[in-house]
Amino acid sequence: MSAQKESVVKKLEDHLQHRPDPRTLEQQGKLPSAHAAPSIQSAMAELDEHLKKDQLKKGLGRRHSFEELHGQGILKTPLEVRGSELQKAKNADAVQKGIKRRGSREKLEDQGIIKTPFEVRSEALERQKNTDAVKKNMKRRSSIEELKKHGIIKTPVEVRAQGLQKARNAEALKKGIKNRPDQHELEQKGVLKMGEK
Repeated sequence: MSAQKESVVKKLEDHLQHRPDPRTLEQQGKLPSAHAAPSIQSAMAELDEHLKKDQLKKGLGRRHSFEELHGQGILKTPLEVRGSELQKAKNADAVQKGIKRRGSREKLEDQGIIKTPFEVRSEALERQKNTDAVKKNMKRRSSIEELKKHGIIKTPVEVRAQGLQKARNAEALKKGIKNRPDQHELEQKGVLKMGEK
């Protein structure tokens, strides 16, 4: 057997191994149902075709008119389509012109618009250096317990107590200001001399 015939036989065998089973073909409508009598099968096929045509007619009857679709921006008129294509071509031309006018990489590097590979690498090393420094400092930082011990961080109870003390001091200050003697009383007690403010 020639190599060509062997190839055809192999393809045929492969196709036969992977062909769909009769049930799948029935569901796809490619094979008549084995459960119906041959005399009924043609009537079933005709009925199925009529059902599909009816469904298609209903679908076409429900579809929106061109004017409605155009109003919603779904469809465009031929003139609008042409205008859109012209705008795209115009934009593409502008991009091509811009590409032709742009400077060389060396010129852009000299102007500082783009970075040289050395600058890119240098910045990456600088970022890494900063990251490493932060990590090192994070490892050396004091624990929360040590910070509490030195009074740098306060517990929620201490924060609340401090807030209450401030409120108490503010209230005492208000009372003191309200009850302070006026100028006349201070003059009578000899704290201030007459006419002195």
